[in-house]
Amino acid sequence: MPTPSVLIGSSIPPGPDQVDVHCALKLGDLVLTALPRRFEDALAVARVCRQKQLYLCWSEFCFRGTPTPCKAWGEAVAPGAFFNREQLEHLYAEAGPFYFGRYVIGEIGGVLYWPKDYLRPARDLSCAPMPDFENHAKAATHYVEYCRQLVEQERECFGGEPFLNVESSLLFKYQVPSGLSRLCLEVMPGDPELMHAAIRGAARTHGLEWGTHIAMGWYGGVRVDEVFQKRWRTALGWSYICGADFILPESGHYTYSNPDQNIDLDFQSPEMTRMRRSLREYVQLAHVHRRPKGGPLVRLGLLHGQHDGTPGLWNPFAWGQYHAEHWQEGPAERGWRLFDQLHRREPWSNARVQGDTDFSGNPPLGQVDIVPAEADMEHLSRYACLLCLGWNTMDEELYQRLLAYVREGGHLIMFLPQLRTNSGRTEPAELIHGGDLSELFGVRIEGRGATDVRGIRFIENSGLQNYRFPVYREQQDPVFLGPYAGADVEMAGARVLAGFARRFGDDAATARAEPFLVEHRVGQGTAMLVLAWNWPGDTAMQEFCSDLIRTVVAGEQGGIALSGADRIRFAVYEDHIPVDAAPALQVVYLLNTDPDVAVETQLHISGVDAGTVRVRPGELQIAFVRDGLVLLPETPFVDVERWETQSGETSVTCYAVADQCLRVLNTTSEARAITVNGQRTSVPAGGEARLNLPRRVDAERTEYFAPDFLEEPAIDYQHAELPY
Repeated sequence: MPTPSVLIGSSIPPGPDQVDVHCALKLGDLVLTALPRRFEDALAVARVCRQKQLYLCWSEFCFRGTPTPCKAWGEAVAPGAFFNREQLEHLYAEAGPFYFGRYVIGEIGGVLYWPKDYLRPARDLSCAPMPDFENHAKAATHYVEYCRQLVEQERECFGGEPFLNVESSLLFKYQVPSGLSRLCLEVMPGDPELMHAAIRGAARTHGLEWGTHIAMGWYGGVRVDEVFQKRWRTALGWSYICGADFILPESGHYTYSNPDQNIDLDFQSPEMTRMRRSLREYVQLAHVHRRPKGGPLVRLGLLHGQHDGTPGLWNPFAWGQYHAEHWQEGPAERGWRLFDQLHRREPWSNARVQGDTDFSGNPPLGQVDIVPAEADMEHLSRYACLLCLGWNTMDEELYQRLLAYVREGGHLIMFLPQLRTNSGRTEPAELIHGGDLSELFGVRIEGRGATDVRGIRFIENSGLQNYRFPVYREQQDPVFLGPYAGADVEMAGARVLAGFARRFGDDAATARAEPFLVEHRVGQGTAMLVLAWNWPGDTAMQEFCSDLIRTVVAGEQGGIALSGADRIRFAVYEDHIPVDAAPALQVVYLLNTDPDVAVETQLHISGVDAGTVRVRPGELQIAFVRDGLVLLPETPFVDVERWETQSGETSVTCYAVADQCLRVLNTTSEARAITVNGQRTSVPAGGEARLNLPRRVDAERTEYFAPDFLEEPAIDYQHAELPY
């Protein structure tokens, strides 16, 4: 049986009998479990996983931040009382090719995002708090080295690679150099949309697999009510469409307890049974529908600046620096709050929205990556646009890579404080090249200008055709008023798109005399720079930055786009199933994140409105797109086996778990003939047709096409604790 492109699995209690329970429950191809106390039991777990072709991942051996085993047993164990290295190597080998790895630096981001009283005073059997530092660069260097030391310590003492982290924050890019083999996001403590973008961007930069460990039991909600169940399904769907290579629940699927609410749900409760059924649906989906490899297509990257110490959740300090007020979250960190703008539909009253269609509400192609500034040119060049919203310390090596990125056709948007070379929060910024930014941005900064409350006036359109800034007539009020800290600027090849304005009717010459936003053509690409000393997250910049993001989203739209309610999230993949010729088959995943309301959206293909797609509450819809045709099955449990076009006629063969209706949309200007599983129809130009798609089973995957696959068999389950 072929291995699915995404492994769905489950965390389970320790012991070989629990592996049998997992398999009987049909909960997927991967288990996360704790190390049993008896070596014979641990060996049996590995052996059973190998025999059942089930991938095995061990939870943490050591207490966090220490070389002391055994966290899995809930007590510190002297080294001589723990399994020896020879036993452990035997244990890893016993699982054979189904040994997935083990967790080694769980929640190491906690030294930045935990409340300070979790860390100070320092506790035994816990991570060490960050020392006090005077600048970002020293804090970043220490954190990377601390992670490396912990992983090296585990490697020397216990072996067992591949190594995985389990992390809830934005900090993946700092943890990768420690020697991790796979990355794992703990979903739910933080904003899942922000954190998925961070883990995927870091994983792509370093060529690593990544996945999610969904902590519903701890962070999914107060009680397992209807909204909780829907949130769980959406969490599964979001990880799936974002491209996770593995997905499993950490907790909340075997039992759930909230003593303060007098809630204690056991394994056999209807609530827990339903939780597992939802997981089983994604097990079935992973095997029936072969999600294309490579992850979703992404055009927009948010540049994760050098030495940015924003954890992204809980703690309002940068770099865990609790010792000084100036390390509390400030404008450099608040720029990450603008991330939400990517997923917000503009109000009807926003007169700055332009064009034939409002595409706000989703980033281009539905997804955005948070891209480490340390990424090489090969990885930077996969993004059409890079926008920096947080802290960045500039150096020559990064400056040259960004210059090369723009020369090769990239679009780069940065803010003046992000070009500083020094990283102390209270010291005056020292710009790279002494402020001579002419090569990349076409300006020279000669010093600081006045700080004053004033507005902005746009005077020219961007050279990027689809970037539509609010260029009003001359007789107009300034926009985006705020207390801006201006710069003294010498123009050196850039065009002024916007300048400061103070009065109704300030002309273009006035705006050019105090430039605010400039654009510079470099090679095949374009660089934009905001010429104020304010960070993007500064209160003065909020309205402007929100509109800048809206402009970028509209300007960077890809060949597939949605317009409509902002509760639908989507992703676009390219498939490489056997097709007769280019173009590739594209697969679009649409997830309705609204738990209660069915949502309609307009699907746009290559600039053509293909029609309305309606997605049920909390459900996933799939669309197959190729050569102007769109196939929309009723359910996602459909797999395209082959797609051919000969003599103007298209022939498609599909597998489907159940009989269902198939909509066929034609976005071209000519009628199209299509045959699906032997049924032929003609689709009018710009119109649609409907076919009955009958159940069709793949002989290699019959288990997952079974009509009763989602049903849970009766299990004689003896309660034991999950790893977390």
